Amino acid sequence: MIASLGVAMAMYLAISLVLTGMVPYNGCVDPSEVAGQCSEMILASSAPVSAVFAARDLHWVSGIINVAAVCGIASVVFAFMLGAARIWFALARDGLLPAWFAKSHPKYGTPHRPTIALGVFTALAAGLLPIRELAELVNIGTLSAFIVICASVLILRIRQPELERRFRTPALWLLAPLGIVFSLFLIIGWPWVTDGQFHMIGGLDIVTMWRFVIWMAIGLAIYFFYGMRHSKLATGEP
Repeated sequence: MIASLGVAMAMYLAISLVLTGMVPYNGCVDPSEVAGQCSEMILASSAPVSAVFAARDLHWVSGIINVAAVCGIASVVFAFMLGAARIWFALARDGLLPAWFAKSHPKYGTPHRPTIALGVFTALAAGLLPIRELAELVNIGTLSAFIVICASVLILRIRQPELERRFRTPALWLLAPLGIVFSLFLIIGWPWVTDGQFHMIGGLDIVTMWRFVIWMAIGLAIYFFYGMRHSKLATGEP
C-alpha cells in the first residue's frame, strides 16, 4: 500500500510538471497575448489536464482524458459504496445503528440493505448536486477521517502502550501531529500575507464546511440518542 501511494504521488508530480511546462504560468497559449491580459487561466480551470491538451490542439488526447476521468470518478463512487455499506453493516451489528441493517442477504451473504440505502442516497446526491460540491464533501469527510485516525492512534499509544499491534507506525509522535496539521490546512487553507493583507490560500468553501457541520451534528445526534444506549460494548453483550 505504501509503495502504491508512492508511485501515485510520483505520477501526480510528473503530470503537474508536464502541464506547467506545456503552457506559460499565466495560462496564455498564444505568444501574442500579453501577460495579465489572458481571457482564461488554463491551469486554474476545473479540468486543467484536459484543458491544456485542448489548448495545444490535441483534442483527441483531451477526449481520452475526459473518458478516463469519468471512469475514475465512477470507480471511486463504487469503492465508496462497497466500503460504506460494510461499515454501516458493522455499526448495526455492534448495536450503534438499528439491527435491521445488520441482516445479510440470504443467498449472496452481502449487506444488501445498507447497499440499497446508500445507492438511493448516492443517486439523489449525484442528480441534485454539482460534481464540484460533491467532490468537496468527499474531501472534507476524508480529511476529517484522517484527523480522527491520527489523533486516535496517538491516544491509543498513550493510553494502551501494551496493546498488541500488527502494524506499528514509525515516528508516530511526529507523523500523527503533522497529519492533523496538514489535513487542517487542506480544509481551511494555508495562512498567507500579500501586500499586508492576510488571507487563506486554498481550503474548501465555507458552504462545504457548514454542510459538514450539519452532517456531523446529525451523526452525533444518532449516536447520543440511539447508538450509545444500544451499543453492545456498553450493554456487555457479546
